[in-house]
Amino acid sequence: MGRGEKMGISDIIVSYHILVNEGADLAERGKYKDAIECYDKAIKINPKIGDAWVNKAEALRNLGKYKEAIKCSNKALKIDPRDAEAWYGKGVILKDLNKSKEAIECYDKSIKINPRFEKAWGNKGAALGELGKNEEALECCNKALEINPRYQNAWNNKGAALCSLGKNKEAIECYDKAIKIDPRFENAWLGKGNVLVNFGRYEDAIKYYNEALLINPRYENAWYNKGAALYTLGKYNEAMEYFDKTLEINPRNKFAIESKEIVLSLLRRK
Repeated sequence: MGRGEKMGISDIIVSYHILVNEGADLAERGKYKDAIECYDKAIKINPKIGDAWVNKAEALRNLGKYKEAIKCSNKALKIDPRDAEAWYGKGVILKDLNKSKEAIECYDKSIKINPRFEKAWGNKGAALGELGKNEEALECCNKALEINPRYQNAWNNKGAALCSLGKNKEAIECYDKAIKIDPRFENAWLGKGNVLVNFGRYEDAIKYYNEALLINPRYENAWYNKGAALYTLGKYNEAMEYFDKTLEINPRNKFAIESKEIVLSLLRRK
């Protein structure tokens, strides 16, 4: 296209998709702010296509900007109320906000549109588990795994549900399958550590928490759970370090705040 020439419809479509793909690539590498810039440029070209809105919502979620993320999801759903990805993405945001019931409603809408959407089934299982509905959670995870046996999140969520039901050996098998599929899946390493805590194998659990932290040094739950394991072993000073690290990542973590107060009380008595 020469200088001064107007873009044709095909050029506009190509430019839009190039920007969306570039944004997705940046997001994959954790460069969420740069990704959002690409999505914004794509939206400027054509604000009536949902893809850029859906992807922008996901990038904003990863930056912890949940209100803005919800607005983008709603924008995508206004464009196309039958966008399964948009309903799924909104559900993930709501789950992050601890609104599990609302998240499940979104996953259900996504599944109604696309009954073979394994991510919606898997995340519905996770949300049901958080509500203590572990049998229902297992059903959803199994449905996800029927669709895609290599979906590591479903194996992880199934492991969590089994762990909550006291089926620890089966839970470890699920976490092992998730790790075999993706050795850098930190949630599965954490989950396996949690099961070992149930067996009273705190030293072994710490090894798995360490694996999770090697993959993701800002993994809040791994820092806290390692601190809790060290506390149980009577290693209060070391436990304090991990509770402090947890609070460095999230100053509002109520479990770390309470645990730190308990440890400080015990150390004062010595």
